[in-house]
Amino acid sequence: PIYVGVYNNQIDNRNYGLWAGLQQEWYLGWGIALMLNLNGGGFLDVVKTMVDYQRGDRGGPENKRSRTMEQAAAQLQVTPSIMWYPLEGVQVQLAYDWFVFFNQKAYDQPVDFNYSSLTPPNRDAALFFNGFQATIAFIF
Repeated sequence: PIYVGVYNNQIDNRNYGLWAGLQQEWYLGWGIALMLNLNGGGFLDVVKTMVDYQRGDRGGPENKRSRTMEQAAAQLQVTPSIMWYPLEGVQVQLAYDWFVFFNQKAYDQPVDFNYSSLTPPNRDAALFFNGFQATIAFIF
């Protein structure tokens, strides 16, 4: 373990700000409806980066660096869905969610081989997320 180097690199994008959204539902009949959610936000992105090298046995010399940066950021979310009301007070929803965070810090090359400075290059990136949602609600 004394000949092993452990490299840790972490970046946290913490977004603080305002968020707003719109929702529209169109009832088609037969207990089926379509729904569209549009959401957006403006944020202050407080970015904290932490990088360190240490020996594999967790002893001996260690080098670490942390930085905190602030920048403006935004978020956009679109969620189309289909609703089914099989019984009164029962709601089933299937949706697909797309959202993106703009102006977030990310690493292209997360490893910094310069032991003395520990400043891996980062860039402003758009982070995309998507996925299915399935919901059942019992309303009483």
